[in-house]
Amino acid sequence: MPLSLVPAWKEAPFLRLLPPLIGGILFQWYIMPAPALLLSILATAVPALLCLQALPIKLRFRLRFLNGIIINVLLVIIGSFIVYFNYPANKKDWLSYHYSGHESIQAVLQEPLSAKNRSFKAIAAAKKLFDNGNITNVSGNIIVYFSRDMKPPDLSYGSIIIINKPLIPVKSSGNPGAFNYKRYCTFAQIDYQVYLQPKDFTITGRSETRYLQQLIFWCRQNILNTLVTYIPGAKERALAEALLIGYKDELDKELVQAYSNTGVIHIIAVSGMHLGIIYLLLGRLLQPLRKKRSTRWLSFVLILAGLWAFSFLAGAGPSVVRSALMFSFMLIGDAFSKRSNIYNNLAASAFLLLCWNPFWLWDAGFQLSYAAVLSIVLFFKPVYNMLYVQNKLLDAGWKLNAVTISAQLLTLPLTIYHFHQFPNLFLLTNMVAVPLSSLLLIGEIVLCMVSFVPMLASSVGATLNFLTRFMNSFIEHINILPLASWTHLYITVPQAILLAVFIIAGAWWCMERWRPAFMTALGAFAIFMLLRGYSFTAAEAQHRLIVYNITGKAAIDFIEGRNYYFTGDASVQADPFLRNFHLEPSRIIYRAAAAAMLPGLLGNGPLFWFNGKRILVLDKDLAGDLQSSSTIDLLVLSKNPRLSLPHVLQSIRPQQVVADASNANWKLKQWEQECAAAHISFHSVSQSGAFVMDPY
Repeated sequence: MPLSLVPAWKEAPFLRLLPPLIGGILFQWYIMPAPALLLSILATAVPALLCLQALPIKLRFRLRFLNGIIINVLLVIIGSFIVYFNYPANKKDWLSYHYSGHESIQAVLQEPLSAKNRSFKAIAAAKKLFDNGNITNVSGNIIVYFSRDMKPPDLSYGSIIIINKPLIPVKSSGNPGAFNYKRYCTFAQIDYQVYLQPKDFTITGRSETRYLQQLIFWCRQNILNTLVTYIPGAKERALAEALLIGYKDELDKELVQAYSNTGVIHIIAVSGMHLGIIYLLLGRLLQPLRKKRSTRWLSFVLILAGLWAFSFLAGAGPSVVRSALMFSFMLIGDAFSKRSNIYNNLAASAFLLLCWNPFWLWDAGFQLSYAAVLSIVLFFKPVYNMLYVQNKLLDAGWKLNAVTISAQLLTLPLTIYHFHQFPNLFLLTNMVAVPLSSLLLIGEIVLCMVSFVPMLASSVGATLNFLTRFMNSFIEHINILPLASWTHLYITVPQAILLAVFIIAGAWWCMERWRPAFMTALGAFAIFMLLRGYSFTAAEAQHRLIVYNITGKAAIDFIEGRNYYFTGDASVQADPFLRNFHLEPSRIIYRAAAAAMLPGLLGNGPLFWFNGKRILVLDKDLAGDLQSSSTIDLLVLSKNPRLSLPHVLQSIRPQQVVADASNANWKLKQWEQECAAAHISFHSVSQSGAFVMDPY
């Protein structure tokens, strides 16, 4: 092993502590061992560790490997317990255990209302259930949507309301490859949502607030008011809000997609880059205090307070908290004249964050943040040293490119895995967007500081508006260039790990010329290509029918080989959000492209023959009786057709009935009962998720 990595491993104890903690988190989430098993292992490991410490020093040295094994086992158990105690379903007062659907609920709004297209949204914490005079204390969060008929000032952070309408369980769409919304909500302690009209709830007039949280919301609102006042453009203002405090409610969806496609989405997500700018600004402003021994401590406290204040104002997401922790470690080390180890700081911050919230391990922002920083630390110098530039201005540009290239190396597997694309022009966009966004962030801070001088603030706001419009326009123009991004990429978790191993080992070999690293890279790449080849071969032989779960819409894909044929509402295909959110993930994981026709698909509705299966799609009212025919394999009900389902079932004898999400709920319940009476399987996509059939 290259000697250059040995000191880093020895000087960074958290590098050894973090993997078993992560192992324990994964072990608890996917295996879910009983608490009794964890306690029994703990009861064995702790005495064993104490016994080892009591042995003579020579014997203890010989058995030091046992000491390491036991410590790792204890860390695995700690990780498991952290997940166990943070998992909502393991709490005795969890709302889902006590709520039956008819109780009234006392809830406290946990944030100010945010305006949506058709409603106002907020997260509310359930506190009590009221049922015929009985009161039950509960815990858990609810996503609450208020009708536009409500006046927003009537409700604010801390308002206590009584909900008198049944809650709706949060569900994922179940569409193949789609975002797992239910798991995301579970990690946020949310199991229910509800849409409220004025008659559905009561405002008690009381409130329950925390001073610090209220102060943060007050500051955020004042910042938003300043940006609204002095930045006139809607798209420009929305980007400014996201850039400064991570407020994304007003961002244009197509603009966000353009930033993602061109590789500069990290500008919108408040992250280490933003906190680094704040750190540098505070350091420069407080430099006079650092020169005197008597005031050096004050500089340390003010910088630390400023970093964390900005982190909380920006929403305290995983990436910004990671940066705040790392800068805090640096400041503490500097205060005690200790040289910090960047690898230890990274591992220590990840360790602490996962102890606080183990579910951040599944957060894409958390993963990308650590991958990017680690990648820059490992590869920046080797990449930068590849090219010597004498001119200082050009050298600064090359440094920026070197940072961008090095950051892409370890984030590449995660980018492909999570977003199924790679920005081919990331160097070009980052060359413009990174320095410009840094300038915009500083300008927005200046705007907030001079907002009490309207004339000056108007000038600063107009300048920021112009620069933001230029940056948006630049990104949008790059996005429409041919080959701006490589899309429809799909890799599995094992493939992502193999790709990461290949990149790390390959770079290691390039830097150290260590033969085992070369063999590791070669082996990882070979296995990666074998798995890729198998997945493409399997895709060539596939036949699938997918009835998607899209609220109020009809959408069906017939997939044969690596092609698909769509039938359903044209608006689903035409709407970029619906198409990208619901349809494209499925087509990406099945590696399917659009085709005008499929060799194995006959008919254009309502009757299809697909790979030997007969599929009938009923989306219109029946004018007359159905003719009895050979058995239908699949009956799809769509768009609330008026029919007598028992008569239809008797006439065509389907083996399976599927109702898509364009049907009314009362009809779904009725059809489910009628299918049960006829002993025919019934699947409602709005209740059970998308329906996928493999008609072999």
